[in-house]
Amino acid sequence: ASAASMYESAVLEQDKSKQQTLLSDVARDYRGTSYAAMAQMLLARLDTANAEKHLQAIITSSKAMDAWKWQARLDLAELYLENKDAAKAAAVLADPVGPAYEQLRQYLLAKSSSDAAARKDHLQKALDAQSYDADLKQKIERMLADSAS
Repeated sequence: ASAASMYESAVLEQDKSKQQTLLSDVARDYRGTSYAAMAQMLLARLDTANAEKHLQAIITSSKAMDAWKWQARLDLAELYLENKDAAKAAAVLADPVGPAYEQLRQYLLAKSSSDAAARKDHLQKALDAQSYDADLKQKIERMLADSAS
């Protein structure tokens, strides 16, 4: 109950610095709970300097739901791609994810690939996957069309 209360206080906090402190407290004091994993997910967005650490904590948490772990892996891969580390991104994306996450996974695999044929294959798989993001689908379609030219 105290983890839930502290997490709720953190989410409702308007001051970003105080919010980050509260979330860090939840992650530290309630390690091994689902509240710690949820706090780490929010911290990854607030504390960008330590985003990798927060995302890794979710991925390795025994209390994090699979969907949270999948999202953390995708976010971590995006972080690696932003930092121009395609090899690390591809490694994080190696394992499968749930169907709702597969389109983004394939898109990120395409972005991490230096091989044109592999990139095109990943883009096609992304296009064939379930789609929940119209903007991402359009981006994939454009990239696939560009690769055909």
